[in-house]
This record gives sequence, structure tokens and C-alpha cells, in this order.
Amino acid sequence: MFLINQEKQFVWEEGTQMLRAIYWDISVKPSEQKTTTLQITFTNNQEIKYSRDGSILRVDLIEDISRKPEILTNLDQIQNLKWWGQYGKLNQKVGKWTATWNGATMKNLGGYYSNTGNKQGQWITLIENYWSQAKVYEVGEYQDGIRKDNWKYIYVNKKMGGGRYNYEGQKHGKWVELQKNFQDDSQVKYTGEYKNGKKIGIWDIEYLNERRNHFIKIGGGAYNEVGDGLQSGNWVEISDNKNFESDEQIIYIGKYKNGKKVGRWDIWCNVFDEKNLKIIGGGLYDEAGDGLKIGEWIDLNDGFDEQKYVTYHGEYKNDKKVGLWEIWNLCLSQYDYQEKYIGGGLYDEDGEEIKLGKWVQLPDNFRNCQATYNGEYKNGKKVGRWDIWCDVFDENNLNIIGGGLYDEAGDGLKLGNWVEIWDNFEEHEQVTYIGEYKNGNKVGQWDIWYKCLRDYDKIIIKIGGGSYDEDGEGLKQGKWVEVSDNFHIYSQVTYNGEYKNGKKCGRWDIFQRKYRTNYFDYIGGGLYDEKGEGIKLGEWIELSNNYICDGGESFIGEYKNGKKIGEWLSQQYNRVLPYMKYNK
Repeated sequence: MFLINQEKQFVWEEGTQMLRAIYWDISVKPSEQKTTTLQITFTNNQEIKYSRDGSILRVDLIEDISRKPEILTNLDQIQNLKWWGQYGKLNQKVGKWTATWNGATMKNLGGYYSNTGNKQGQWITLIENYWSQAKVYEVGEYQDGIRKDNWKYIYVNKKMGGGRYNYEGQKHGKWVELQKNFQDDSQVKYTGEYKNGKKIGIWDIEYLNERRNHFIKIGGGAYNEVGDGLQSGNWVEISDNKNFESDEQIIYIGKYKNGKKVGRWDIWCNVFDEKNLKIIGGGLYDEAGDGLKIGEWIDLNDGFDEQKYVTYHGEYKNDKKVGLWEIWNLCLSQYDYQEKYIGGGLYDEDGEEIKLGKWVQLPDNFRNCQATYNGEYKNGKKVGRWDIWCDVFDENNLNIIGGGLYDEAGDGLKLGNWVEIWDNFEEHEQVTYIGEYKNGNKVGQWDIWYKCLRDYDKIIIKIGGGSYDEDGEGLKQGKWVEVSDNFHIYSQVTYNGEYKNGKKCGRWDIFQRKYRTNYFDYIGGGLYDEKGEGIKLGEWIELSNNYICDGGESFIGEYKNGKKIGEWLSQQYNRVLPYMKYNK
């Protein structure tokens, strides 16, 4: 999107591209980091627009396009964070800048920019993955845009760590750093030493044991003393992007050589026995020190935890999967946990990681619901009939619950009628989408069905749907009823309104299904602009992110050109209270 020339100037180019943004699933504890797809558009009037599902989430006017603008990839920050301040004659940031979160001023946050547009003096800013359950601040001093001297992390009004920067803006001396996925329910920190921006010597990994109310060492190892920042020798480490807590620990034990893993590495876990760690996976890295996986391996599924206990068994050749790979799930069976084969298939033997022939694989959102995709690959592309199977109640009997056709040419394009499962599909609360594909894009009418199989609310109903354009562009058109991102038994919420060329427009209402009925109560909504830009206008009633029936919190207030203004109120248990004031 941006071109860099010899003078490091950036050229603004109009257009739209896809963006993978991170967010946190708060329905599990600790909250699990996930990703979602957004669209970002660079307009001809120097704006960056963030959109999702036809609704604009954020619009940033970029005053200074001589510098690369920051692109946010944290959904919480995209929706809630806004920096405010002044611009100079050359459109550079100058003077005092501060920030708001969800429209409310963040007390003491921010600092000053110099006349040259560089941060200067004392600043309080946010960690990279700041969100509502990771409210951590960085406090320290800038000189001409470069960090200097002592900086510290502040969490719950207490110092959590930090260290010193030298005059080159490099970390130097002893530091205490926080894990990238640090949050209220998963607190991990790293303690060790820097030399001119490179880690050296022994580094320890510690986590907060809530029962003992203090940090406990869980791992660590050494970096080379020469100061090249390379790991060496024996290490016990954790995944930087996964949660870590007392009863959900995953550690990796092995050896480094010049910064590359070598020899045997084992994966240990205590998911089903919190008092004892046991080996659940691992394998070999090449001894030449290239960090390549070789031979037989047992890998963990992304997001591996007690609800997603999935392992992959197979062989690597020069870090590429080859031959037969099997998928196993550890599940509860008669009060004990047993491993069960649930899928797999073949990779080519040339080491290109191309899937071939018959495969049984898992959906990205697999959470022990035993939903699998069954079909065939041709040169790494899906072809022909693919079915979706699920063992709804009886783990020994699978039933087809969906599926459809891919083109036989091997382009991996969906064709004809399909039944698809929702991203958050769960075995006792099944949401499916039924409709037609044309050259890989949805066309015509699509229906959304909800099957609840819980004893106290068994239903099968058409809960929503709408139409896509017939030209095969995959754009939603006309009237739609959609399910909320957090739809589940305790929050059966739908959004009802209209699309225009893939953008929400006009009136959108929010409804919630009453238990054990086919009736829906109106609980909120508001207006989008009629031009089809997906911009919210006027009075709105919105729901909290963790809204549940009979006690969920909603917010009442006004939008102007997509931005909240004036006083907003909070409504819960028939009580209406002041919530927040936004700038006019």
C-alpha cells in the first residue's frame, strides 16, 4: 500500500486491502486471542477506513502523509482508541497529545511532540496489545522521538517491570518484560539483561500463581554472552501468544545452538492434571543448527487447551510435512480421558507440503465438538464433494450436517448449493448457513438456521438470512437478519436491517429470542446513513460485548457521522445510569 523511495518518503495510494486483526474471546477464561478479517480503505481525501461486515468501525484522517501512518491490528483499539492533539504548519503533530478510550479521556495518558513532530519529554503510552483486560501502560522519557533512560510498565497502579534505554534508544542493563499476551488472567513476565539492544546471559520466565499470589519461575535459559541476542544451551520456554496459568500450562523443553533449535524438543502439559506436567508432543530439529524439523513429530493444534486438546502426528522432511499425518483428540470418555483418532491425510513426498487425496480435517474453530470436513485434495486444492460430519450425541456415530462441491478444475472454488457451519459452531448449539456459491462467491438467498439441542430448550428454527448479489461479487443486498458474533444459548441476539452494495444502510434493529419460543423482543438498534457508507447516525441502543439475556448491559446515546457524541447512558436490570460523556 505504501512505497518507500530512497528518502524514505511514503506515497499514498488509494485502494482497499484485507487486514487480519486480533481480538479476544471473552467467553473462555483466560480470554483466548483470535483473529478476524477486516477491510481497510485508503481514500482520495487521506482517510483510512476500517470496515467489518459492511459496517465502518473507524475512520482516521491522516494529516501528515510524508510518514507511514500507523495501521492498527488490535480490534479493541480500532473500536475504542483515539489520539487527540494539534498539528503544525507542515501537518506534523505538535504540542500536547492525549487519548480517549471508548470516548472517555484516559487520565494522564500521552505527552508532547516537538515542532519537528517527534515525541519529546515525559510520556505515558500503551503497550502494543493493550485492551480492556490488559490495561498496562509504559512510562518514560523521549528525546527527539527516541526513548531514553528508565522506562516502566504500570499495571493496576503498580510497577510491573521495565528497564533502561541507552542514548541510542536501545534497551540496556536489567529488564523485566511482559509477555505479548499478558492479561488479567494470564500474567507472564521475562527477567534478564540487555546489552545495547541485545539480550545476554540468563533470562527467567515467571508466571503469577493466583493461589499463592506471587510469581513463580516456570522456565528460561541463556543468550550468548557476546551480545548477538542468540539463544544457546538448554531452554524451557512457553508460546508467546498463548495463555498460561496454574491449571493450563504448556512448556517446550530443548536446546538452542546459535539461536536455532537443535536435537530433541519435548512439549509438556498439565491441562488434565494440574499438579503434574507430562509429555504430550515434540520431536527432532536438525543437528546442523538450521532450526528445521525432521523425522517423527507430534504437534499441538493452535489454541490448544482443555476444550481443544488436538494433536497432529506425522513426519517432517527439512521442516516440511510429508506422507501421512493423523489428527488425534483427547476427550472425556466415562470419567476418563482417552485419545481418539479423528482425522488426517497425505502430504506429497517431495516436501512441498501439498495435500493429496482423501482428507478428514478440522474447522478452524474446533472446540471438542467433533465437527470434521471430509473430502479430497488435488495438488493442494479441494475438489469435488466435501461433507461436514458431527457426532452430536453419540461419539461412535457421525452424521452429515453440511457440505457442498468444489470445482473439479482444482481451483478450490465452491460451487452450487452449500450447507456451512458458523465460525463459533458448538455441538449442542448449531448455527448453519444454507445457500449457493458461484465461482467461489455467495449468490442469491442464504438462510441461517439454529438448532439448539440442550434439554431445556430443544428447537430447530430458521433464525436469519438474506440475499447476495447475483453478479457473483459476494455483496450482501437488501433485507438481512444476522446473528451476533457472541450468539449462544444465553444470548440469542440478531441484527435486522438492510444492505446496499455490501454496506449497512437505513434502520437496523437488535432482537433477542425468548426462551423456548419463536418470539423475539426488540432490545436495541439505530440508523446507518442512506448512501450505504456504513456510517452510524443519530440515536442508538447498543449491546455490551458480553451481553447475556435477563441482565445484559446496553448503552444509549447518539452518533454523528459515525462517532459517539454527548452523554451516553447504561441500561441494565431496568436501571438507567450515566455511563460516559463524549466530545461533541
